[in-house]
Order: sequence, then C-alpha cells, then structure tokens
Amino acid sequence: MILGILLRYGNKKEGGVWDETYRFPWNFYLMAEKFGITLCGIINYADAKPLCDICDGLIIPGSGNDIFPQHFGGEPVDTEGRVDEFAHDSKIIDLFVKAGKPIFGICQGIQTLNVFFGGTLKRVNVNYFHGLPREDQQQKHTISIQKGSFVYDVFGKEEALVNSHHNWGVDRLAEGFTVVATAEDGVIEAMENKKKRIFATQWHPELHFSMGDPIEQKFFENFIEVCKK
Repeated sequence: MILGILLRYGNKKEGGVWDETYRFPWNFYLMAEKFGITLCGIINYADAKPLCDICDGLIIPGSGNDIFPQHFGGEPVDTEGRVDEFAHDSKIIDLFVKAGKPIFGICQGIQTLNVFFGGTLKRVNVNYFHGLPREDQQQKHTISIQKGSFVYDVFGKEEALVNSHHNWGVDRLAEGFTVVATAEDGVIEAMENKKKRIFATQWHPELHFSMGDPIEQKFFENFIEVCKK
C-alpha cells in the first residue's frame, strides 16, 4: 500500500541554513508505521504523474500557509515572498481525481478540496475554539455528526469532541459534496463525496497518534481500506 502525501513549506525565519523546509508532519510517519504503509511525498508536478500511477490514494495535510483569496473569488492579497501552495496542490489533486483514486484532506486539506471543486472559504471566529489553542494544546469543541457518514463510522455517535487549529473554514460548499459534521457555531467540520471517494475533516485526527488516543486513528484505518478497494 502506497499513499501519496502533499508536502508543506515551512520557514522558521531565524536566518539559519536549515530554516526553510518542505515536509509532512511527524504524526503521519507514525500513522504509516502503525499501519505498515509507504508514504510517498510529492514534491513537484513533474514527479506527480508517475507517482500518481503507483499510489493508491492521496493525503492532503494541514498547512501554516493560507490559500490566497484570489483562488476562490476573494479580494487579492499581496503574495510577494509567500508560497502559493494551492497552485501546486491543485495540479496534483487533479491527477488523482482523474485517476479515480481516494483522497483524504485534513484542516487546510478540506479547504483546498472545497476551493478546487468550486467552493469558497471564510474566516472563522477564533474566539469560539477555532484557531490555535493557547494554553491547552488539547483544546476541543463539540461537533454534530451525520449518521451514515465517514465521521459516524469512526465515532459511532452523533456528537463528538475534536481539536481545532484553523483560522479559515468552508463557506459555500463545493458541488457534489455533503456536509457530514458541523461545530456548534455552524462551521463545517467535515465533508465527503462518496462517489469520488473524497473525505475531509477541518480538525486534525492525525494528532491522536502522538496523544495515545486510538479512536480517531480509525479515520486512517478506514481510508486505507477504501484505497485497497
């Protein structure tokens, strides 16, 4: 089993030789190790076609780099010196969609998929448990879950507590997708397109690999099973 994963640009901005990185978070390594799969980082579009051919699915992880509003009809912002990850990601996603391969988006991943398929984004209220946790790194909030969804398959109930690390969220939902989880303030927390086998959460289920909570590890276990089919 080989899963492609999009890499994320980071810069500690300390002036050191190794400050700029292109990577994926450690928790995905733990996930790959636990389930015995190979993660294949897709660095650029030139590599993407042959890698798409050998990969069974694609993971779109979160990112510290916002999607530029001009990609979803918003007011253009100054992009000088900033990395346009969406411009890169959309080309890779297009290959996997056309190949009919499953995709799992996380945090910015749900935003990227929504914009890719024609939806829009909005800023969320960071005072309502959205945004980066301050003192408590395990800060959580309640979501409502639709029965029969991929989220319900994991939690087995219509409410659950999830973490929250984001400043943007889905606004107008992309055509073909169904909202399957929402926060109490109405922010879309998960969506799916079962026909295309595309699933996405606004929170980070991968964090539970380092926190010792086994419940949300089932998101990856289930996604791997979808990819096997």
